[in-house]
Amino acid sequence: MKKLTSVARYNESRSIANEGQGAWNGLLILIGIGLCFTGIGAFVGVPLIVIVFINQIKGNETIKGSWEGDCPKCNNIIFWHSGTKDTKQGNFNCPTCNVDIDFYENKFIHRNKA
Repeated sequence: MKKLTSVARYNESRSIANEGQGAWNGLLILIGIGLCFTGIGAFVGVPLIVIVFINQIKGNETIKGSWEGDCPKCNNIIFWHSGTKDTKQGNFNCPTCNVDIDFYENKFIHRNKA
């Protein structure tokens, strides 16, 4: 039986959204406002609020390298962030069709479950 494969390309500047940062920033704003009500806390609270707002304006994204290609089974674009440019092999699951995929020498290979 022929194995399903697809070619993988390495992209050094893939932007990834950081999940869960909004709740943390909201908590820091509340702490900063609370510190502003104390005397010396205003010197800590105001800069804390300013830092959180700058962080929100800057955005919650990380630039990271990833292997990209089509899923050998469902043909949707998949990204594998665990590997580096020098990675020769590894494995992960397709987030769309949930099949096991092996990465070997710049190829995504559908792994048959035995």
